[in-house]
Amino acid sequence: MKNHTHNFTIALLIILSIIFIIYNAYHYDNIFQIFIYPVLGLIFIYNYFKVFQKNKKQFLIKKNKNSFIQTLILSFFIILIPVIIIHYENLQSKEKILKAQNFGAFLYFYSDGTYVIKSGPWASKKHFYGKYELKKDTIILDNNGLDDVITSEKLLMIKAKDLYNNTDSIKNYLVNIDTHNEQIKSRFMGIDKNKNEIYEPMFLEITFDKRNYKCR
Repeated sequence: MKNHTHNFTIALLIILSIIFIIYNAYHYDNIFQIFIYPVLGLIFIYNYFKVFQKNKKQFLIKKNKNSFIQTLILSFFIILIPVIIIHYENLQSKEKILKAQNFGAFLYFYSDGTYVIKSGPWASKKHFYGKYELKKDTIILDNNGLDDVITSEKLLMIKAKDLYNNTDSIKNYLVNIDTHNEQIKSRFMGIDKNKNEIYEPMFLEITFDKRNYKCR
């Protein structure tokens, strides 16, 4: 009986850990998770079938349906895994109307008024989910500043010369603006000869635009 309980406890802790890691994977990038899943999965499967065998043995002896309660609990948490995956995959597979990127940030705006923003260094990006409002050339997020790239709840769409390849081609960008609709200078550029810090706006290049409205 002790061994039976021991297998159930291990299986329960493992499946809860897997659920947490999967949920977390949709909020933070983690390159190590691909190595964690096989290890935890094998440990869980071993203990799950141990529990199932014990439950089946109890049922054959006692003829009591409650003998499978532990198996059912574990099975319930197994079902939660595809539910979580389907939910977050659906959030990211809707029709996109606007995409922008730069400085390690990738912004996706969907036709139903929701957005997904992935921002941060490689392999450790944070994922932000929310809703936005589109007013002509301004996007208003439901969150006032997500990180050091998206520093405002308002993003203005503008036209400007290619800022990063030194060409004369015109491109569309998103830029953080404040409550007075002034561009926010948050990108550190260096220090001038008077030892003053120099900051410039963060320009996020629009790489896909399905809207009918044209940038300024």
